[in-house]
Amino acid sequence: MSSDLLQTLEASLAQLASLDAASGPRAVLALAREQARFVTGFVRGATGPERTDVLRVATRLSEFTGWLHQDSGELDEAMAWTDRAIQLANEVGAPELAAYVAMRRSNIDSDRHDTRAALDHASAAVGTGSIDDPQLSGVLLRQRAMAHALVGDEVACRRDLEDALQAVLTTATALEATSLVPYVTSSYIEMEAANCYLRLGKHGDALDILNRSIEAWPAGTQDRDRGLALARLATAYAGAHEVEEAVSTGHAALKVLDVTRSARILTQMHDLRRELAPVWEMPAVRDFNRAFKETTAWKA
Repeated sequence: MSSDLLQTLEASLAQLASLDAASGPRAVLALAREQARFVTGFVRGATGPERTDVLRVATRLSEFTGWLHQDSGELDEAMAWTDRAIQLANEVGAPELAAYVAMRRSNIDSDRHDTRAALDHASAAVGTGSIDDPQLSGVLLRQRAMAHALVGDEVACRRDLEDALQAVLTTATALEATSLVPYVTSSYIEMEAANCYLRLGKHGDALDILNRSIEAWPAGTQDRDRGLALARLATAYAGAHEVEEAVSTGHAALKVLDVTRSARILTQMHDLRRELAPVWEMPAVRDFNRAFKETTAWKA
C-alpha cells in the first residue's frame, strides 16, 4: 500500500470523525466500516516499516468503526471491532495506541454494564508503560474513574479524576507526535467527572460542573456532545428535584437526539425519565414524555 493512499485514509478518518461529532454516526458508519476492512486487507502482505504504518491506520479505523457502532447502540458490533483494533494495536507494538484501544474497550464494557470487565480493561490501559502524552494519560484515568463509579468506589473514582485533571494540566514537553486525543482538555475531564458524579448519585456536584460547561460551550461545535451534556444536566436537575429545569433542559437535549440518534444521549434520556418517574403525573413531565416518544419513534 502506498504512503499516499495511507495518508488519504488518515485524512478521510479525520473528516469522518468531524462529521460524526456534528451529526452522529449514521452518516459515516458504512464508509468507515468499508475503509477499515479495506486497509486491514493489506496487513498480511505488508512487510517492514510499511507493515507498521498499515497496522497503525488499520487500528485507528477499526477503533473508530467500533466507536460508531457503540454510539449507534450496537454494542456487540462495537466490541467486535474494538477487539480487532486491540489485536492490531498489539501487533504494532505502540504502547500509547494499545492503551487507547484498551480504554475504548473499557468504555464499551461500561455501556454493557459489565462493570468488572470495564475496571479490568481500564486498569490495564492505565498500567501501560511508555505513555508520554498527558492528554492520553488523562483520558485513561477518566475511564478508570468511571469504572470505579460504576462499582460504587467513590474514593478511587475521585482520586483518578484528580489525577486525570492534573495530567491534562501538565505542560507537555516537546511531544514528537500529535496526541491521539486532542479533545481531552481540562473542561473535558470536568464534564466526564460530572458523569461519574451522576453515577454515584452526587447530583449537586454534577450540576455545578455541567452548568458551567454548557454556558461556556462554543456555539456550533461538537453538537452531539453538547446534546449529551444537556441530557446529563437534565438528569442532574431531576435528581436534585428541580423538575422544571429538568424538563426544560430535557427538551433541549431531545432536539439534538432527533438529529444525531446517538445511543449515548438516548441512554441518558432513559436515566432522566427514571429520575422523573415519581412526578410523571405533572403536566410538564407528561408533555416531556410525549415529546420523548415522538422523538424516538425511529426506535420502534
